[in-house]
Amino acid sequence: MDAMEKIIEIERLVPIASEDLKKLKHLLENMEKNRKPVVAAIGLYNHGKSSILNALIDDLDNRTFKVADKRETKRIEIKDMDDFVYMDTPGIDAREDDDRRVLDAVMDIDAILFVHNPSTGELASKEVEFLHLIRKSFKDVREFADRTIFVLSRIDELEEGEVERVKNKIKSQIKEYLGADIYIKEVSAKRYFKGVKENKNIFIEKSGIVSLMDAIFTIIRLNADKMMASKKEKVIKTIDSIISNLNRRAKKLYKEVNILTQEKQKFESDIFEELWLINSTIEEYKKAL
Repeated sequence: MDAMEKIIEIERLVPIASEDLKKLKHLLENMEKNRKPVVAAIGLYNHGKSSILNALIDDLDNRTFKVADKRETKRIEIKDMDDFVYMDTPGIDAREDDDRRVLDAVMDIDAILFVHNPSTGELASKEVEFLHLIRKSFKDVREFADRTIFVLSRIDELEEGEVERVKNKIKSQIKEYLGADIYIKEVSAKRYFKGVKENKNIFIEKSGIVSLMDAIFTIIRLNADKMMASKKEKVIKTIDSIISNLNRRAKKLYKEVNILTQEKQKFESDIFEELWLINSTIEEYKKAL
């Protein structure tokens, strides 16, 4: 019987642990040796997340991940490819609950692409808020920083000097708000699509997409052992939590059983006392006859 079968059996025998066991199953599934690494794009909506993902998978028509000026990605979208599983997330500024959904999604992601459009200038307040949320949510912020690439999108819309100015400003912002350095890449999905369609290597090279893919491979390779160790730690903590919860529930049930037992004993004692009084009264009545 493998681990999953054991969990299913425990779930059948101990239904009160069902929710905890579902979490454990999810963690174990993420630890499968043959599981493909997951690459997720996060950031403000309409900053180029979907276009970059489409470029990485060579979808020249931008059909896999929806691209529009309005909010299109309202839920997490996934595309399974040969090397990686790609994930597009809702914009972190779209709705109040989206930030938490995005954060939950990237906690165990192998490579994170934090996308920002430099034509808007430095990091917006919503992006800064999300960095603060990251810092609060990760035990060690390096767990996030070491597997994140900060991607400056649509660099074709700015002069090279302006891109560099925004890049340097953002570097200092990340250092200030996150307390860590993050690798930054500049890309243009538009240049990449043009280069591929027109078979012009100069546009492909200047797009930065190939370089971004190389960086993704590097990050995943360098962090593979750390990711596995982190997942094992979470599995162990989840198991300990399940055991702790079951012990706590068992103690509560034991107390309840004790209380019921005491009440039962008192009830039986009261009954016996009543019966004794009735029998005594009957005996006295019989003697008086």
